[in-house]
Amino acid sequence: MLNRKGYKVLALENDPEGLRACKEYDGRIDLLLTDVVMPHLGGIELACEVMKSRKDIRVFYMLGYTNLSR
Repeated sequence: MLNRKGYKVLALENDPEGLRACKEYDGRIDLLLTDVVMPHLGGIELACEVMKSRKDIRVFYMLGYTNLSR
């Protein structure tokens, strides 16, 4: 959907790939869409690391965890 709206999407497999891409990608990154719960850094830690070098990036956190016991 974002591609159809004209955005360039860097779809990555995990948090280490995301961090590496944010450091190595030369273009502007407007939005970091990240899951809060991930195996290595986690979304909040990932965003904090990315914001060190990309001060103007916006972050959208999501939660894909579906095992919500009552």
